[in-house]
Amino acid sequence: MVASSPSSSPSSRLATVLLLAAIPFLLFFTGCSGSECQSDADCADDQVCYTEAATCNDVCDDEADCPDGFDCVDGMCEYIGMEGGLLTDVMLPVSLIIIMIGLGMSLTVMDFKRILVYPRAVAIGLTNQIILLPLIGFGLAIAFGLSPIWAVGLMLIAACPGGPTSNLITFVSRGDTALSITLTAFSSLITVLTIPLILTLSISYFEISADTIEAPVVDIIVQIVAVTAVPVTIGLLIRHFKPDFADKMDKPARIASALIFLLVLAAIIISEWQLIVDNFVNLSAVTVALNLATMAVGFFTARLIALDMRQSITVSIESGIQNGTLAIVIATSILGSGSVAIPPGIYSLVMFVSGGALMYFFGVVTAPGEFDEDVEDEADDEALAPPPEADGELDSDEDETEE
Repeated sequence: MVASSPSSSPSSRLATVLLLAAIPFLLFFTGCSGSECQSDADCADDQVCYTEAATCNDVCDDEADCPDGFDCVDGMCEYIGMEGGLLTDVMLPVSLIIIMIGLGMSLTVMDFKRILVYPRAVAIGLTNQIILLPLIGFGLAIAFGLSPIWAVGLMLIAACPGGPTSNLITFVSRGDTALSITLTAFSSLITVLTIPLILTLSISYFEISADTIEAPVVDIIVQIVAVTAVPVTIGLLIRHFKPDFADKMDKPARIASALIFLLVLAAIIISEWQLIVDNFVNLSAVTVALNLATMAVGFFTARLIALDMRQSITVSIESGIQNGTLAIVIATSILGSGSVAIPPGIYSLVMFVSGGALMYFFGVVTAPGEFDEDVEDEADDEALAPPPEADGELDSDEDETEE
């Protein structure tokens, strides 16, 4: 194992890691040209501009004139690929439910009490996840001139903070895993309300027609609760009534959650390969920018309030690693729009590259004890633990000794 150079600061090393992770994407999209359009004049003779997605789509008379995954709508081939089928209607929701049950089994009362031990760390983490991240996403959607559909998709992934995947990346990167789990616990509860709010405001601001996306707030809340809050509650109940089983399944469940997400993401990439290739050029720049910006903002805001290195790494990861499974499920199963799912899908690819870079650098290259002097005393957690019950046998032994 090779220790990192002592002459470089943690901040500069993190910046280097993120920039290196971005290079493949930057090289790809700078060497290609996109297919965005503003009007029919920007498209070929046999195409029309689908303004809400800013893409040139083929003209058609019926479905037979369109490629796989598209339907003929108002004389234009419109993408419907991820809007229905076994993958999106069954596999994605079931996978998310399994992941959230695993998350619930990993949570304890201490994870919620920890806000009293690390109030600054939890506060800055949640501020990044719930407030700054959507604001950065909104600014980038406008700055990059995204089409309305893709802007809503970017806002959706920005509104879905990371789940068990971020906990696993934090653990491997030698961050503060306890803080990561606490942030996941609180954000999972808060986003039941914030995701519908952000989605509704985004659809209204970017002027998506009701014919394209229907987003009734109550229905969104109910369905988000069904695929997140209910499974997490089931996991918590398993933890409460079967603590030994929950402890034994803790590590396997975290690894399984990451693997399930990777498998589902791979299935989506395979089934929607051509569409991802066609749109990756147009969306790689903004998704890379969102990922790097949120991770950098998370790290430097944490350092700004004097959090230690491990906690700063954790806030950075929790700010940039999003719950791609949840975002894609909401887009396809709740909003009924495969096009909205494209930015979350591409962002998921980007974040695994940056997350992998962090895991390699801080988990492999960096010496294990390098951040030890910067870590607060972990005995703080013990301060919240209830006092041990008196041991009758010990008392009796002490009495006999006195005699």
